[in-house]
This record gives sequence, structure tokens and C-alpha cells, in this order.
Amino acid sequence: MKVCAGQRFDRLVTVSDAGRSADGHRTWLCRCDCGAECVRQSNVLQTKAYSSCGCAARDLHVTHGMRGTPEYSSWQAAKRRCHNSADKDFHRYGARGIRMCDEWRNCFEAFFAYMGPRPAGTSLERKNVDCNYEPGNCVWATPIEQSRNRRTSVYVEFKGTRLHLMEVAESLGITYGAAFMRLKRGQIHGCVRV
Repeated sequence: MKVCAGQRFDRLVTVSDAGRSADGHRTWLCRCDCGAECVRQSNVLQTKAYSSCGCAARDLHVTHGMRGTPEYSSWQAAKRRCHNSADKDFHRYGARGIRMCDEWRNCFEAFFAYMGPRPAGTSLERKNVDCNYEPGNCVWATPIEQSRNRRTSVYVEFKGTRLHLMEVAESLGITYGAAFMRLKRGQIHGCVRV
């Protein structure tokens, strides 16, 4: 097919003949849909090797603009510890079968749409520490909330209520360590490990 003025090649429309390239190919001044102008060889237009002024390639790399934010860093770290065997925490996550759901793993925007902005002083937490990073199981949590949601967390029945041992320690006005030792020795009246 012969190239002539006014032809469309994807995002480019030929405007006028621009002479010849150094290797002898006919060149065309083209106007891109984005408004920019560029010069392309006839053979390149015909093969659609360059279908824009370069804006098509840039459009492919448009991002959410949140790289470096607390939300992006949390997403990236969770993804890494679940799916990268070289990560220092992989043995506690990915090696145990903890994964990030495909929707979030493949798309930060999906993760952010569900989780929203990360409040100051919080980090990403799974409600059930034996389940995946996925909608319904993740929240932004404070360090205290996270410390009460570990696989090693100690829960007790105290005065007829199931509580974290830290809550019992706070109600007794003692440290967690002291409460743990008293529980171990049976020295907290009415407190049973569950």
C-alpha cells in the first residue's frame, strides 16, 4: 500500500512528505492524536511499528502516582513476604502458604480501593493471621492491635470474658510479662488460658 497525505495509521495521520531518511526511505510528517508532530518512514507506518509519536508507550506506563506512599510501601512489603522466597520474612508468610489474592497482587489500585488511606500510626494487618492478604481479612491496625493478633498471642478467660492477656495485665495494673508469669503459676484468680 502506498502512503499518501491524510492517511491514518493508528494514532498518526500523515500531513506531508518530509523527504527521505538517511537510508533512502520516504518519510512523512505526521500529526498524532495527542497533538504532537513527528516524522516517520513509510515502511514503518505500513508495518505499524510506531503507531504514535511515542505517547502510546508513555500511556502504558502511566501509574497511580502513589509510589513511595505508606499505602504503596505496605502493599509492596506484604506482596514481597508472601511471594518472594528471598525476602527475610518469607518463612513466616509465603512458606506457610500465606498469599496475597491475585486481584491485589496484580493491581495496587485494587488494594488501595479496598483499604483506603493508611491512618497515621498504623500498618497492614490480617485479622486472621492464618489466612491470606485479601478483602475481608485486612485492616489498618495500630501496633497495640497488632501485638494482640499474633500466632503466639495468649488469650484467657477472665471473669467470664475471653480477653487477650495484655487486657488482663492492664486491668490488674501489671506488665504483660508479669501477667504471663502469674498465669503460668496459676496466680491470677479466675484466669484460665483458652
